[in-house]
Amino acid sequence: MTTKRSNFFRRALALAICLLLAGVFSACAGESAYDIWLRDGNSGSYSEFLDSLKGKSAYELALIKDPAIGSESEWLASLKVGDTTLEELYEFYKTEHPDKTMDDFMSAFFKDARDPLQDAAQTALRSAVSLRARFGGTFSTSNTLAGSGVILSLDRETGVAVIITNYHVLYDSKVSENIRVCPYGKEYFGGAGTGAASLDLSVKATFIGGSVSKDIAILRTEANSMFKSPEYRAADIADSEQIVVGEAAIAVGNPEGVGISATRGIVNVDSEYISMKKIDTNSGSVSHRVIRIDAAINSGNSGGGLYNKDGRLIGIVNAKAVDEQIDNIGYAIPSNVAVGIANSVVDEVKEDGKFVKYLIGITTQITGSRAVLDERGVMRIREELEVSQVEPGRPSTAIAAVRDVLLSARLDRSLRAGGTVGGIGAGGTQEEDGDAEGGDSAGEIEITRNFTLSDYLYKARLGDRVILTVRRNGTEMTLNPITISSRSWTEI
Repeated sequence: MTTKRSNFFRRALALAICLLLAGVFSACAGESAYDIWLRDGNSGSYSEFLDSLKGKSAYELALIKDPAIGSESEWLASLKVGDTTLEELYEFYKTEHPDKTMDDFMSAFFKDARDPLQDAAQTALRSAVSLRARFGGTFSTSNTLAGSGVILSLDRETGVAVIITNYHVLYDSKVSENIRVCPYGKEYFGGAGTGAASLDLSVKATFIGGSVSKDIAILRTEANSMFKSPEYRAADIADSEQIVVGEAAIAVGNPEGVGISATRGIVNVDSEYISMKKIDTNSGSVSHRVIRIDAAINSGNSGGGLYNKDGRLIGIVNAKAVDEQIDNIGYAIPSNVAVGIANSVVDEVKEDGKFVKYLIGITTQITGSRAVLDERGVMRIREELEVSQVEPGRPSTAIAAVRDVLLSARLDRSLRAGGTVGGIGAGGTQEEDGDAEGGDSAGEIEITRNFTLSDYLYKARLGDRVILTVRRNGTEMTLNPITISSRSWTEI
């Protein structure tokens, strides 16, 4: 009885959507739901109007078209079958969203269509790869490291993909010169034996650069037909500074090297620091700023993506806490750091593959910290940063001053040699010739955490100018531009 009732209710809701959207899409006289939406004070394109309907029930959607329809039971009783079918509406929907499936269409308008984290995981699978790095022998022997990666950019014409992963996945005394990757559903690396055991669907990838101290490495695949498939795509990138405690965290990777899978949890800490053993030496440690999560993480997850509820990349999984008294503590490098390094490597490839970060020559310290409740009821940490040292011989000398309180920063690219450089920016993605970071400015950012300015400088390139707004002796002022020059760079 429950199943029949549920199926009937779904059919009734589907019919309601048909009737409503027939009015929305109709070319006949009178106001459409989009017209009413605009008249009610909203603004935006037709696509933005459709996106605003996501998550609403059929009755809520009907109210947009006709606020006088009565109660939900009265509205259901009034429904009649029209000439428009759900399939026809789906085909019309695809004119605005050509890559969407029928499931996407249904889930966009039904609250209970399916778990939204399922959609996020499905999106994440399309940009996930499993990875193997060999150091002699064959890929089936013990001298092979297994890990994960994320597609950051993809050329549909050639199938060439740029992939981000962890440096430690590729490194064993040196970076592997034999790296292979496989996307979801194609995870066969070949080996001894016959049949599936010998099947090789992998694609060769080459290390193009990275930061050993930040544990980020960038790969580029050879031209291939596999990544030309529409099933695979570059990841959408989220702004990791907007992460909040308690939001969904989906880890997609290659645990134990047996294939791509997904686990889910929440963000436990939005930013903290952990100490890890240096990758390229036998002693010493290095500090990593990370996101702490409780999604299950295992060996082989390293280099894989951490995604939010919308399927956007918020981090690159790099470690877990291992102790008999600790359960489910995993870590990920924030997307602003990981993707910032990736863009720099792609834009300014060094012969030795080293990553160069441009610095402006100031050291800061936290002089205050508090929690604020924003307009959405979300608790956020806000820190006050003060200049504690201005390094001699750096670009900021004679511009910044000790005890300046940092308020905001803006990156001016108008003088950059050779014009602007493309990249994969927070809140964007790069596919084929896309440019998520183009233009003469990277946008002004408010400096609210001790890492904000440092993360922002991953976007800087030779010739750019950093413009700081500070509070000096109680007075807010905008400083003269600090030009990024050869004196600015440092290898990390």
